[in-house]
Amino acid sequence: MAVINCMSAIFGGIIGDIVGVPYEFRSRNEMLANPCTDMIGYGTYNKPSGTWSDDSSMILATMDSIVDKTFNLDKMMLNFIEWQVNGKYTQDGFMFSIGDTTIKALEAYKNSLNYQICGQKRENNNGNGSLMRIMPVAIYLFAKYGVDALDSKENVKLIEDISSLTHAHEISKNACVIYVSVALHLLNGEGKEGILMGLEKSKNLVSHKCFKRLFDKDFFKTDISELSGSGYVVNTIESSLHIAYNSNSYKNSILTAVNLGYDTDTTASVTGGLTGIMYGIEDIDKAWLSGVRKKEYVADMCNKFLNDIL
Repeated sequence: MAVINCMSAIFGGIIGDIVGVPYEFRSRNEMLANPCTDMIGYGTYNKPSGTWSDDSSMILATMDSIVDKTFNLDKMMLNFIEWQVNGKYTQDGFMFSIGDTTIKALEAYKNSLNYQICGQKRENNNGNGSLMRIMPVAIYLFAKYGVDALDSKENVKLIEDISSLTHAHEISKNACVIYVSVALHLLNGEGKEGILMGLEKSKNLVSHKCFKRLFDKDFFKTDISELSGSGYVVNTIESSLHIAYNSNSYKNSILTAVNLGYDTDTTASVTGGLTGIMYGIEDIDKAWLSGVRKKEYVADMCNKFLNDIL
């Protein structure tokens, strides 16, 4: 089951990223006028179909940072720099998309070699750049501790520390804890009920008032017109959880996420990690799955990751 869930979660996120890449920065109105209906190529970055962006590269770099069966945060930062500078974890050998907050954190690490002081802590540093790469942490915690992993303060701190490598503000850390909590219940096979359970269990683990709407019992009845595809981490987690809960298939969830516009690749990647688990890899469109460039590389990384943590 762990192998299936790992593949579903990682490919779910990566394919969401791929489908969103050609549409990034298009407005909501532009997407309404010309909606995304399939995986295509070119567009914003002029990349062939099947190309992932920073979201997936940083997921793979995170997976590749296990030492002695646990995450090594120095290795993780060095992996991020290898991606940024040398194009590791990409399909064409170079990085073509990176957030400003991540750039500042990586530059701080190059100068200090101290990951504890590199994360950006201002309120305007709450883009979705740590949320988009946190899924491997959920898989790791589920494999080692099960669905109740966040009963341990040390495991909550691990999520916060990994977010803080780049995004160290309370809002970003809280968003990552919420997402991992939901993912743990989905990995436990709880389906849509797992989204509600994960939210309920994370309530006492987060402190910022900006998540009040997300924790409201009527949140999932909110009309989709009230969601946002912006890069603000609160918008991203709200949209991804709402779309996942109200979806009827993996493909439906990804198209809905992309058609919110703006940060299309990350909204779809964060959503796809969840719905990949919910619906399983067998529900992912076969043409989309086969269209992933370097698909075997991703599968090998998933298998290596599981072998490294178990």
